[in-house]
Amino acid sequence: MLRLLADENFNSAIVRGLLRVLPELDILTVQEAGLMGMKDPPLLEWALEHDRIIVTHDVQSMDGHVRTRVTAGLGVTGVIAVPLLLPIGRAIYELRVCIECSEQNEWRDQMTRIPL
Repeated sequence: MLRLLADENFNSAIVRGLLRVLPELDILTVQEAGLMGMKDPPLLEWALEHDRIIVTHDVQSMDGHVRTRVTAGLGVTGVIAVPLLLPIGRAIYELRVCIECSEQNEWRDQMTRIPL
């Protein structure tokens, strides 16, 4: 099962919904990790060091940071971008599909937007 890190502004209702349908899910929030206020580049580094895929609503700026790291050969564990306007139920469903149908290493050096 995927190990996730919910970005600082990620909708907590989505996190709670995921834990309701997948109680064994290993999801950590930026707040729980003590990383509040951390900019995207160091957050990507932290996620890589701790083998966590980031889930975020920050589609535009995160995309550039992922590309920069991958181009420089630094890599990322993976990023799943969830549009802010995607209904919560749909976001939970789409993330559940990603979590249940893939392995951690499949996300390496990728940023994927949902819905798939």
